[in-house]
Amino acid sequence: MVSDLKSAAAIHALQVTGYADRLGGAAHNQWLSTQRAQTVERYLRAQGVTLPITARGRGSANQRVECHQSRQDALVRCLAPNRRVEIELVGVAS
Repeated sequence: MVSDLKSAAAIHALQVTGYADRLGGAAHNQWLSTQRAQTVERYLRAQGVTLPITARGRGSANQRVECHQSRQDALVRCLAPNRRVEIELVGVAS
């Protein structure tokens, strides 16, 4: 992916968005999701991606899965898809 980003002339910028699961408080989840997005941004920069990158956190918004396990360890495993980073390509010409 990094090599594609470095050579793609049609991509003008990247939007990196981090998410958290629903466990924890809103402020903590916002902080955690922002940290996830910034970590991906730092990684891309370290790999030589020079495109403009905007990194933001969305807390526990846009949950991918809904889980109702009563055991904490099972619940944490089930919620894993909600802890993620999404990368949006901005300005891609078709």
